Amino acid sequence: MALLTTVREKERGMNIGNKSKAAEAGPGLRRLGAKGVVFVGTCALVLAGGGIALATELSSGPVDGNGTIYGCYAANGKSGSYSFQLENAGTNCPSGSTPISWNRVGPSGSPGPTGPAGSPGATGVPGPSGPAGPAGSPGPTGVPGSPGASGAPGVSYGLTAWTKDTGWVTSSPTALLTSPAAQEAGDYYISATLNVSSWDSDFDSCFLAGSNEMPNEDTTVQVGPANPGATGNTRQTISMVGDMTLNAGDYAEIICSSTGPGVPDEFLDGSATAILIDNSAT
Repeated sequence: MALLTTVREKERGMNIGNKSKAAEAGPGLRRLGAKGVVFVGTCALVLAGGGIALATELSSGPVDGNGTIYGCYAANGKSGSYSFQLENAGTNCPSGSTPISWNRVGPSGSPGPTGPAGSPGATGVPGPSGPAGPAGSPGPTGVPGSPGASGAPGVSYGLTAWTKDTGWVTSSPTALLTSPAAQEAGDYYISATLNVSSWDSDFDSCFLAGSNEMPNEDTTVQVGPANPGATGNTRQTISMVGDMTLNAGDYAEIICSSTGPGVPDEFLDGSATAILIDNSAT
């Protein structure tokens, strides 16, 4: 707006300038309200309605608490020219003038461009551990695994018990018990029990041997005399254990003999077993 003249009117209502200038101002603005500022110019103003208006909010100046600016305008006698003055908010425009108002806050501008991303903040202090959660439900049964590899063959062979009911224990070593032939070669653990009726003064002894003519004399067991000097018979038990190496087809034997005045002694009964304990050496 191009403002040509601004005049502050005194409170007693003096005419603006001299009479000639007052006449030029037009009848509408010769006596405007006190403390008004008069603008004479050639601008085009946006009207805020005709007639005399009362501002909605009282104020000590032309701007109210909402930032609205109030004023009055009137034609000044020149073609296309108007005189304008600011008016206190909440007061009436002078007779012959028209109220006008506007807001000094402009329209919102368009949003600015997005700013650059900020740098990452520092890592925070770890929080305390939370409480343990409830136990989960059991999972489904897993798929059965594939069968494992077969183990090495175990030692599972043995010679079953072998017995003999009667016989004689003479001064010559005699086989009283003989096992079946071994089907597998290896070391065998042998245990045997024999019962004999010995003359009271006789000695009876037994040891383990094999058909391969390899006696194990470390297994020799001797009993007697039961009653030295006596002239009767006494039942005696001979128990023995030992090990022997047998080849396939070999057999084990319990060989016994007797010495003394009452020879031969009677062999009553006996039994033995042989269990394969090691076949790795064959």
